[in-house]
Amino acid sequence: MAWLYIAVCAFDFIIGPIFFTVVQFWETAAVNDAFREWSPLTLQAGGLFHISMCAVLGVSAHGRTQEKLAVTKVKPAPPKQMDPVL
Repeated sequence: MAWLYIAVCAFDFIIGPIFFTVVQFWETAAVNDAFREWSPLTLQAGGLFHISMCAVLGVSAHGRTQEKLAVTKVKPAPPKQMDPVL
């Protein structure tokens, strides 16, 4: 899920604006002479996409942490032996 969020943000804030600018540069229609800005799609509606992804990733990370803690309580890791320094 985090990789999907990274991909969406990379497109919306890096790849999309670059392609939008390149396409604008190569357009020759007289109607499109006025400069237009890239508007990030995920920031529309007050950034609700980022808020919801924060909630989803936060709950997911909390769940994974609880699973890992439950496993270590059942079977704790053996203590590590330190090698003597010569």
